[in-house]
Amino acid sequence: MGKILVSIIIPVYQAETYLRKCVESIIGQSFVDFQLILVDDGSVDNSGAICDEYASKDNRVMVVHQPNRGVSAARNAGVREAVGEWIYFVDADDWIEANLLSDFVLVLSECPEMDIYRFGYFLDKNAASIKVKDSVVHWVSDSYAMWLLNEKNKYFGFLWNMIVRKNLLSGLHFDEDLKWCEDHIFSYELFLRACKMYISNVCYYHHVQYARTTLSSAVHDPYKIFRVAEKERELKYKCMADHYDRDSAELIEMAYISKIDFAIKNLYLFNLSYEERLNFFKQIDRNFSRKTDLKWGVWYGFYFKIRAVYRSLYKMGILLD
Repeated sequence: MGKILVSIIIPVYQAETYLRKCVESIIGQSFVDFQLILVDDGSVDNSGAICDEYASKDNRVMVVHQPNRGVSAARNAGVREAVGEWIYFVDADDWIEANLLSDFVLVLSECPEMDIYRFGYFLDKNAASIKVKDSVVHWVSDSYAMWLLNEKNKYFGFLWNMIVRKNLLSGLHFDEDLKWCEDHIFSYELFLRACKMYISNVCYYHHVQYARTTLSSAVHDPYKIFRVAEKERELKYKCMADHYDRDSAELIEMAYISKIDFAIKNLYLFNLSYEERLNFFKQIDRNFSRKTDLKWGVWYGFYFKIRAVYRSLYKMGILLD
């Protein structure tokens, strides 16, 4: 194997049904100078054996076996083994078009100073395949434009539709305590470090929605949801920096409110004590009270809703053990 340009990292957990299609779409790329790292995160199905099978047949493939520690730990393990100049994260139950890497190399040859290569995706569900992409190509060179265009194109903080220069990851790690929106937080950190992003108007990635329980439906810890909401909001405002405008701020606040609402709905699914639940509501109340600069009705409507819910639950004794 010659010089490696791209290291592709796939966290693998209980993926025996989908893994072969994913791996085949990668080893079948028209551009061949890549490293494929399969991180078996303690699977108890046949996933680990499938990973080993591909590694035995193709010297571009390496396998890391580790006890189950979650997707963030699996990605961190993959990054530690990566030797390529660029990093690309793929989900084990999705797949990519055969010309993704070759088209990336072409753009890179035209703009060697590029730090992030972003592209559209197909949302595959049943027999339908919906394209999610911009209508034109963009070259952007500040974190605000990177964040805003990704929001408007519904790319959000997904990792699987961008290839990033490895040196952007220096000193940066996935938070291994998070298993929800950890990719969004990581992406916004990358936007803050990048100098130039290319946003393609071509779809290369197939994000497949299977009939199964989604990860978000399995996330219930209100404190972790609150932590994600706070961190994500902080990073988005850092991306905005000196480009503050109300419309963009409202996008940030609406996403924040949505997560806080989700946290509150899940508050009673955890076996928390009275003091823990009371402190959680007080923490939210203090957080909203600090935002005196935000005058929009949507903020204050939700703020007073929180206060009303808190008072009602307290009076009804629902906050009690």
